[in-house]
Amino acid sequence: MADNHLEIEARWGTILGEDNERMSTSRGNVVNPDDIVWEYGADVPGSTEMFMGPLEAVKPWQSSQIQRVFVYVLGQVVDLVVG
Repeated sequence: MADNHLEIEARWGTILGEDNERMSTSRGNVVNPDDIVWEYGADVPGSTEMFMGPLEAVKPWQSSQIQRVFVYVLGQVVDLVVG
């Protein structure tokens, strides 16, 4: 059997704080994901990151997007249940 090696190169972008600076506790612009998961559920933070754009891009965090994504995800769940 031939050696087949799968090379995976992961490139992760940076999510900036709402002030367009790199998130840092010393700057006080860190968003606690536990708070978002507690309020909106586990699907919303991941979906928000997907809607922000490519993973390797540098993107600013906008808390206002959370509510819009929550409404979208909730609508999808309602459509699945109601059919």
